[in-house]
Amino acid sequence: MTAIRVSILVDRAGENLIGRRAAGFERFRRGAWNDGFNEFVERRSINYDPAMQPPGQRAWFLKLACIFEGGLVVLGVFLGWLLRVDLIDSLRPDPKALLAGVLGAVPPFLLLLLTDRFKIPALVRIKRLVLEALGPPLAACRWYELILVAALAGVGEELLFRGVIQPLCERWLPMPEPWNRVGALILPNVVFGLLHLITPTYALLAGAMGVYFGVMLDMTGTRNLWAPILAHGLYDYWAFLLVVWTIRHSQSQPPSPQIPSLPDADGPTQSAPPS
Repeated sequence: MTAIRVSILVDRAGENLIGRRAAGFERFRRGAWNDGFNEFVERRSINYDPAMQPPGQRAWFLKLACIFEGGLVVLGVFLGWLLRVDLIDSLRPDPKALLAGVLGAVPPFLLLLLTDRFKIPALVRIKRLVLEALGPPLAACRWYELILVAALAGVGEELLFRGVIQPLCERWLPMPEPWNRVGALILPNVVFGLLHLITPTYALLAGAMGVYFGVMLDMTGTRNLWAPILAHGLYDYWAFLLVVWTIRHSQSQPPSPQIPSLPDADGPTQSAPPS
């Protein structure tokens, strides 16, 4: 999730490290708004060539991901210490929590795969943004670097939101049991969704995922952070692999001669000449 924000920060940092021109993206946006995920790959193959990628792209992406997600870890630990939230107890290894975390990553990932079949414009836009923003830097990363970024996202975000903010909301919300727990599931994840405001739909989905991870916090009967941490990290890692596979697979698909050319940013739309 957070990796999209990191990738956008890379693009804004300078030298167009993502390697996508704004005009080209606008032409694509206008030409493929209503296309599904597979049609997107067929119509606009992302030109991934390791030799053609900017040399600093991968390094910048990894550096910003580590700084951002590592910063969340530091912030969570500091707030937990300052506000007397017992993080150590909730991080004790528990086989049930570890198993719940592994199994808990499966439903959201299956849901992600199912969206490949949908042609809802809001979901199509999210898929396009993910491939445009995350595709090149993720494809340039090695497999263990993808694990590092996914693990940092799982630990950092869950430590802060589920480990610190959720228990504090349970403690501070002026509601009787069990409504304080319900409020503590909803309120922090409204913030969690807003922090993922790449698109309104993406923010809504991120908030729903936050509620899901919040429920996993107590799934085994005792509060344990390893369940949401593992579920979050594994889901992110599998999603990264899916993005990388999609980009690399698109390179092996020859372009269809019947596909019309996309509208030019500065001129009228022209159809492709017949073969």
